[in-house]
Amino acid sequence: MPVSLKAPKKQSPLFARLSPMQQQGVLAAASVDGFAAFFAQRTGKTWLTCGLIEYRDEKNVLIVGPKTNLVSTWEKTLHNLLPHYNVFFSLDDLVTYQKAHVKKHGVEGYAILLLNYEALPAIIKRIKKRRWNLIVYDEAQRLKARTSKNSRTASTLVRISDHRIALTGTPLDKHPIDLWAIFRFIDPSLLGSNWKTFEVEFLEDLTSGILAKMKKAKGQMLRAKLMLQLRIVKNKPKFREDMWDEFIERIKPHTMAVTREDAGMKGAKITYVPVLLLGKQRRAYDQLEKTMVVDIGKKLTITTALKIVRNGKLQQITGGHIKDEEGRTRLVGAAKIRKLEHLLKRHKPPIAIFAKHTYDIEMILEVLADYSDRVGVVWGRVKDGKVKKPRTETIEAFQRGELDFIVCQQRTGGVGVDLFKARKAFVYSMGHSWIDYDQMISRLDFLNQTEAAEFFLLFAVETIDEDIITALKEKRSVSEVTLERLKHQP
Repeated sequence: MPVSLKAPKKQSPLFARLSPMQQQGVLAAASVDGFAAFFAQRTGKTWLTCGLIEYRDEKNVLIVGPKTNLVSTWEKTLHNLLPHYNVFFSLDDLVTYQKAHVKKHGVEGYAILLLNYEALPAIIKRIKKRRWNLIVYDEAQRLKARTSKNSRTASTLVRISDHRIALTGTPLDKHPIDLWAIFRFIDPSLLGSNWKTFEVEFLEDLTSGILAKMKKAKGQMLRAKLMLQLRIVKNKPKFREDMWDEFIERIKPHTMAVTREDAGMKGAKITYVPVLLLGKQRRAYDQLEKTMVVDIGKKLTITTALKIVRNGKLQQITGGHIKDEEGRTRLVGAAKIRKLEHLLKRHKPPIAIFAKHTYDIEMILEVLADYSDRVGVVWGRVKDGKVKKPRTETIEAFQRGELDFIVCQQRTGGVGVDLFKARKAFVYSMGHSWIDYDQMISRLDFLNQTEAAEFFLLFAVETIDEDIITALKEKRSVSEVTLERLKHQP
């Protein structure tokens, strides 16, 4: 049955401030115990959650999210929209507050605990000793890997919570299978809590034929070959096309999907910037691609035994460097960095620059030193602590206009980060993940923007860079089709 969108008996002050789309999300989420808000970046997931907390009059709320996002977004928004709630970053502090409140008033007070993904497993036993009225997972795409610690931890919180909500604008990367682990947290009765049961019902059986051959196989080499095929098939499950309608029908009453277009936002303009590899850099790339071995001079030869390792080093070469067997970085060319310098001369700051590899970032920072001394960097090497928060401070400084450039490692600076002070961004290198890509191109968006952000994607011609762009376009298609089916009644 579809969600019953019942009008509230008495509209709260916050509910009245929400957009019609956000109000609909609150009403839909309030109608079920578990809910997925698949809202595109910047369309109001945080406001929706605050509206739901007030509408349901929840007292004990747990919000799990990326560390930077908890400080830069959640804490400020909660204090602004729900000032009567006490916000804590420590379970001990929340417990102390509730004990004191019960002693004084006879009932628990309104409290919200903010925990980052990394901190939750260490105190999960103590978290389970409390009853939570609402548990929220922000950037819930982190739950999609069903065997990960994050995903397994989330699945154990179902029985100690009255209501649950998952927030993400990028719920799937490759196929709808990615949604299973998210709904295991939202409501395990929808798709089941046992992967094997889901696998039998919704996925194609690609293993039985191989297993049958293995029973008849003679010879160690043949069995080893079939065993490899079996591992590949298990790692690349395929969704049954004839089960699409059943899949959507089950999860749709617990889901609301909102795109940027639904919210009236202009999607980012993507400009592809080709880069030609020449001379030594081109030869090094072609040699490694064809032979899995590359000679970069000075009697230094680099060998890659595995294709996945080779692909990673091929992308390093497109950026102008490669790591040898001892982990040292060797320069092999400067085609892409020169193209970046050309872009820097044509566009005025503030500008955000994204890259995948740490050495890419080091080269970019070296170039930017000639343009400005107001440069910030957000990457894995910079982490927020309990007292000092250099990552958050860098982002906030950029947003205040105190920095001309901010350089972000794609995954580190692509989730829960506001960079909309810039209207232009350069992408030096990126990975295959659609989730990481979509998060990245959303960093410059904000609600009610009048000007679309522009991204310049540098790619080396006739290299793995083109393969990555093709793969991302295919994954985008799968993601958009799935979310579109969740938006409208068939």
